[in-house]
Amino acid sequence: MKIVKQNSIINIKVAKKIVSAKIRFGEEITKMQSFFYQPIGVSYDKHGYEIIEKQGCLQKIVRFCPNEIGEYFVDLYDKNGACVDTKAFCSIPSSNQKPLRIKNGEIFDDKGKSFLPIGINMSFPDCYQNSNGQEFGLSKGVS
Repeated sequence: MKIVKQNSIINIKVAKKIVSAKIRFGEEITKMQSFFYQPIGVSYDKHGYEIIEKQGCLQKIVRFCPNEIGEYFVDLYDKNGACVDTKAFCSIPSSNQKPLRIKNGEIFDDKGKSFLPIGINMSFPDCYQNSNGQEFGLSKGVS
């Protein structure tokens, strides 16, 4: 059985025919959709703009974050609603921060303290390099 850390995001690779999943933990069932995922690498140019480049192959995955400690089971379904596979994993204790909570438009961490997002993701670039028509491909033009 695969071991994962509590409150860590895990990617479960699935076959292309899988369209949904049910994640079981005790009596709790969480429904998820599969999606295509392209791993990327992010770097920054001399002006501080992000450069995103694909790394590796396109994959179909189900993404999940186990909040509790214990055994999880993932039932994988095809487009006809038939369960075609079941995977299992065990979540162990972790020091990872629990997911943020939003209440009345304010964000709080797992200890109830206000959380203010800051950093490069809050900036707004004034121009973008144009696409060359391919996934993550860039031309020399700038908009």
